[in-house]
Amino acid sequence: MMLTATEPYKDVAERRKQKEREIEKEFFATDAMTNREWTSSNQPQRHAIIGLATHGFHHKLCKTVKFHQPSDSCECKLCEQKCGRYHFKQCRRWTGSLNDLIKQ
Repeated sequence: MMLTATEPYKDVAERRKQKEREIEKEFFATDAMTNREWTSSNQPQRHAIIGLATHGFHHKLCKTVKFHQPSDSCECKLCEQKCGRYHFKQCRRWTGSLNDLIKQ
């Protein structure tokens, strides 16, 4: 049975499409999206992978100390390069693991 698309349905569908367009492309390359093993309930680092996917622990490396969303003006306190949401994976000066970053 086909139902007609009402205005409220169209509004919800458009809001969802807009939210999908706002997702940073780098997010889809994170471990949480490419490796599904972390979803197992016996994974001890599940919280770390979720945090990495959500905020990338950007606040641990960015020179900007106050709460903010990553932007083009963000700079890494280690390598002094542009510091995006998932910078720790590209940082030339960061040599630690994800766990090291979390504990920092």
